[in-house]
Amino acid sequence: MQIKKHKFFSHKLSLLAPVFALFASIASIFALILLTSNNSTFAAPGAGGTPVTASISVLSPTVDIQFNQTDILGSRAKESILVVQSATNNITGAVTYISSIDENTSLKHTDSSVTDEIASISSQLSLGAFPAKSWGYREINQPNYSPIPKASTPDTIVSHQEAYNDTSYVFFGAKPSSDLPAGTYSKQIVFTTITNVVPKTATFKPGREITDVLQLINPAHDTNIFKHSTTAPANLGDATIASTADSIYPIYVWYNTPDKTIYWWSEADEVYANEDASLMFYAINYPATNVISLIDTRGINFSKTTNMQSMFASGNGIYYKINIDGMDTSNVENMAYMFAAGVNANTTTAPIDISHLNTSKVKSMSGMFFGSFASAINMSGIDTSNVEDISFIFQGAKKVTSLNLANLNVTKVRNIIQPFYDMSSLTHLDLSNWNLASITSLDYFLRFTSSLESVNFTGFKTDHITSMNQMFLSSGVKTLDLSSFNTSHVTNMDSMFKYTSRLTSVNLSSFDTSAVTNMKEMFSGASITNLDLSSFNTSNVTDMTQMFSSMPVLRVLKVNSFDTRNVTTMSAMFSMTDLWNSVLDLSSFSSQSLVDTGNMFASIKAKTIYASPQFSLDSVTNSLGMFWNNTNLVGGNGTAYSNGFPQDKTFARIDAPGTPGYFTLKP
Repeated sequence: MQIKKHKFFSHKLSLLAPVFALFASIASIFALILLTSNNSTFAAPGAGGTPVTASISVLSPTVDIQFNQTDILGSRAKESILVVQSATNNITGAVTYISSIDENTSLKHTDSSVTDEIASISSQLSLGAFPAKSWGYREINQPNYSPIPKASTPDTIVSHQEAYNDTSYVFFGAKPSSDLPAGTYSKQIVFTTITNVVPKTATFKPGREITDVLQLINPAHDTNIFKHSTTAPANLGDATIASTADSIYPIYVWYNTPDKTIYWWSEADEVYANEDASLMFYAINYPATNVISLIDTRGINFSKTTNMQSMFASGNGIYYKINIDGMDTSNVENMAYMFAAGVNANTTTAPIDISHLNTSKVKSMSGMFFGSFASAINMSGIDTSNVEDISFIFQGAKKVTSLNLANLNVTKVRNIIQPFYDMSSLTHLDLSNWNLASITSLDYFLRFTSSLESVNFTGFKTDHITSMNQMFLSSGVKTLDLSSFNTSHVTNMDSMFKYTSRLTSVNLSSFDTSAVTNMKEMFSGASITNLDLSSFNTSNVTDMTQMFSSMPVLRVLKVNSFDTRNVTTMSAMFSMTDLWNSVLDLSSFSSQSLVDTGNMFASIKAKTIYASPQFSLDSVTNSLGMFWNNTNLVGGNGTAYSNGFPQDKTFARIDAPGTPGYFTLKP
């Protein structure tokens, strides 16, 4: 086999016309480098003016397959090897092809008087399966031989999508027949390397700089749409360049007054968003509060972007719809406040669906939808396995009625402060199988979710939680099943169910409160009618201030197992909770540490309060209004409440002859 020299490129180009036909449609827009063996090198301009180079060489320029008489008589197959080395610095790689020099793929005898030929096989075969008078080729990693390709239909032997330097081993096998003349049989083979497309690229400036551009090009601040233009601006001089200095081609942006649209356009094949796209579309209409009907990101490649913080934050304005179809977020690490909205609470915008985004590298989603006016948000199925911060993620998203968080992985989340705070339109929430393995606080978790009716906490893991301060404060939940909660490490339950004005029942059967020190206002203002806390361990609690205050419909309260030896304040503990003519059993209460009982029973209207001698208030320093307005209260010896009696701790004792009191010794 003889390898043609580089002159083949100029003199035999017509023979490779079918190869070039593959690239005819794009040859005008990228560097096409064609190299033929042997030892050829070519350079063409690439990205930023850097030369693109490619080379190909064959270490054995001549391959002749020789058959002696013994080979012929025995029809003994023979094999030869050719070593091909190809390389390119092209970032998109290259392809190397193999073919015959012409359309005749047969081996011919070097003696031109011999007319017998060895024809190419017609299908893939092992060497042992070759018919007589046939030949083929294979690559080193292939068990079978392939037919020799014609010049018009070359085969690929090397293909890379990046810069490379490869050595390929090509084997040629041939099998003679007994009627062939002995001697050398040869064929010219051509190896051709063609570089892949060298894309013309452009990159937007960093997000903060784009914001400045978009705000300045429309002094009227009444932009309605941002989108890609398929044509260049009528006058390039009237447009603003929004691309980085190292872009091969510029990116132009301009404002079109008639349709109130900001357009962008570039001659580049690929237009990238900056690595830092934070604030890219922030407050486009600043300082106005106009509604933007559409921000369309299609046509922008975000595959290099790592930072999308506040990317679509609208400031004082409103973004009705944001089109992120096809957005490549595979390298993004920061999505904090990405879709944060402004202050116009009277506007409802289109749903936001990020379920198709690749979020596998995202670490922060803090405030991602903060204040959003979207009617619905879909995050189902996204990869959040590396997310560490979801604090404020939906805070103030007052218009969201549907929130899909299916299969969210929160095992690495370390910060979860107020994630659903003030979601006043949300009615249902599914948090099943949330494993909060890396956080210690659920403070303000569902605070001010006034329309929320139900929450699915099945499989909700709280093994490491130490604080549940205001967790459900002012939530609209009607029922709560918290049986999956592990509260063994919780120390703070301050205001946990405060102002849950629609809460009628709560399952606390699995609550371990042995570590809790603060139960201040825990149930204050809740609408529960029957509350059984007989399983609570309160031995470490120090603060029970207003724990059951202002519960308007509470009729049954079981706290008769409470251990209050360490409680220092019971100020207003039952204040304003109407226990009309009921029995309040405090027989387990003790008062070793107690100093404050001010307004403890103010206006509870209970008929009987059970207490034990251990509940002595000698050390209490503040008891002002302790029994105020308890007109139904009667002590165990018949001492009835009177406005004329002291309202402080004076009558906080077992009622007995000679020592009137309002307490009754439990039978």
